[in-house]
Amino acid sequence: MARNKYPEETVEKILTAARRLFLEKGYEHTTIQDIVDQLDGLTKGAIYHHFKSKEEILTALKDDMYSEADVFHDMEQQTGLNGLEKLRYVLRRNQEYHTTPENSGISRQCVPL
Repeated sequence: MARNKYPEETVEKILTAARRLFLEKGYEHTTIQDIVDQLDGLTKGAIYHHFKSKEEILTALKDDMYSEADVFHDMEQQTGLNGLEKLRYVLRRNQEYHTTPENSGISRQCVPL
């Protein structure tokens, strides 16, 4: 079997497919097989080579979404917000970041706050 020269591309393909499916079907209703079916030739083994579980994929998506935008650091600079306002601030900033053309890998859905 040939070794993949670009594992980061494979990981990105997996995360993109998973993100799309989690948004469309929901996390609970998305299976690893659903993700495989979106990956044009990749196998379940390829997914399990990079991720131990669906939960690990979700964690990677969360880390990717929030580390790039650094929304938590921005939120800490806001004064006078209660807990709910802080949560709303983080969600709005993250949504704004990921819907700009240079940052959006796929269209993201936003829940009104």
